[in-house]
Amino acid sequence: MSERMWLDSGGSEAFGHLYDKHITSVYRYALRMLGSIPDAEDIAQEVFVLAWVKRSKIRVVDQSLLPWLLVTTRNLSLNKIKLLRRDARHTSLDSGEVFALHPQPGAEDVAIAQLLGDAINEAIDELSDTDQTLYHLCISQGLSYQKSADLLGVTHGVVRNRLSALRRTLRLKLATQQEGLS
Repeated sequence: MSERMWLDSGGSEAFGHLYDKHITSVYRYALRMLGSIPDAEDIAQEVFVLAWVKRSKIRVVDQSLLPWLLVTTRNLSLNKIKLLRRDARHTSLDSGEVFALHPQPGAEDVAIAQLLGDAINEAIDELSDTDQTLYHLCISQGLSYQKSADLLGVTHGVVRNRLSALRRTLRLKLATQQEGLS
């Protein structure tokens, strides 16, 4: 059964097959972003619960649900990271501890890093779903071109060529962003 057909029928047996097929990729991506096994497990679970709830509204790309799953994993992981940072700030302020071994970056460094991070995220968000998936598989997760090609059902050459174009597009968008900051 194709992944599009699963979304149309919404059967629990087909969902179980999709879960088995994609859980490893979703979990590894969340783990890479969060660096915590329990947090990655939570995010992977949230992604598949969300897939079940939103099954009638999901857009399948190239006959695969994986791009949607990875973009959702990224978004939920980024939200978790923001929450963890906020909690860490409150905890350190409440405890009155001073972390002399880990000096905090200056306000300018934080602002520049935030602007750069926002520019990167914005540039990635403007990519097609397939290119976002390639970015996450090859660049974020560090998968080989061949492994990414196998996951997406395309050839190694397609992945190599699309990534080359993707990198060029991101460089141009980020260079334009950097000129705006100067």
